[in-house]
Amino acid sequence: MLKKIKTEPIPERVLEICRIISRKKAISEKELIAIFEPHFLVGSSQSIFSHVKEAAFELKLINENDEGNLELAVDKNVLKNYDTFRRYCNSVMYEDANTEYFRIARCIVDSNDELFSCGSFTSSQTIKTYIYKHSGIHPEPKRTMEGIRFWISFSGLGFIQDSSSTTEDKVYLPNAYVALKDFIVLSELEKMHEYTVHEFVDKIYKYANILLHNALETQTFNLAMSNALRQLHDNKEIELIHRLDSAEVWNLFENESHSVVKKITHIKYKGVK
Repeated sequence: MLKKIKTEPIPERVLEICRIISRKKAISEKELIAIFEPHFLVGSSQSIFSHVKEAAFELKLINENDEGNLELAVDKNVLKNYDTFRRYCNSVMYEDANTEYFRIARCIVDSNDELFSCGSFTSSQTIKTYIYKHSGIHPEPKRTMEGIRFWISFSGLGFIQDSSSTTEDKVYLPNAYVALKDFIVLSELEKMHEYTVHEFVDKIYKYANILLHNALETQTFNLAMSNALRQLHDNKEIELIHRLDSAEVWNLFENESHSVVKKITHIKYKGVK
């Protein structure tokens, strides 16, 4: 899991350091630094290596052997491409609900549409105040929000993109389609099987708990999860079903423009693409 949020260990850098290590059975830290980091950064206050290495350890991608050298701790296929790397990271990033990253990410995912008009995601004081109120963590300095932006986008918990205004604001769009697809694959759902919504949530909860805060208690999905489910439905990867005689009804975040407005009772899994 990720713990402290920093800007230096962006996903691309973590992937690169793992690929360097994977090309050798084991590598000393000194040799790795020489390959990974520009020489003018080594040992300087601008050095990024220690931060990237720390993130790779936290994500259980690398470890240290008895000789003090660094080794890859996962199958090389994890590093095959960006999708396989992301799916692996999504399998471990949300194991600990007490980390700084998890608490801030859950706060953002649970925000529904409350952040739309609050200014730039990375600099708005309104958004920082919201995060502190709901997570108990001060997202300062600005680099914390930059780091959150990188990892939320990478993980697929939503899209953070330029707004349509002339202010170059970054706006969080709550749609966890990419992350939910990973969580479903990791959960090994049975294709063409129809689950009650409760059964579906139970099946994916181990990996998807970041999206399901209070969902079991309220039988209600937040906007990020609702948008993800609707997109899966539109892509015919799942079918969202409302059976009138079902004893248990769950609620999506209401969207009157979609064929599935709010209520569902079952989810048929057809297979993610």
